[in-house]
Amino acid sequence: TVEAGSRDFFNGYGTIVSTVGRVGLLGSYMHRQGDGARDHTNSRLHDVTGKAVISLSASQVLTVRGSHY
Repeated sequence: TVEAGSRDFFNGYGTIVSTVGRVGLLGSYMHRQGDGARDHTNSRLHDVTGKAVISLSASQVLTVRGSHY
């Protein structure tokens, strides 16, 4: 997903999902930036998130998550 606008506004977001054997994987990345409503109020943001769900047995799963903001 990509959005853009005035005052250098940009918002981009992407997600990837996959399954490998008994492991489900999810990864996402988001970048947002803009000059703000007033002078000298610009901002930039990067966010990376990952998640893995591992099936240990028919009744147990292990979930591991991480993110960097």
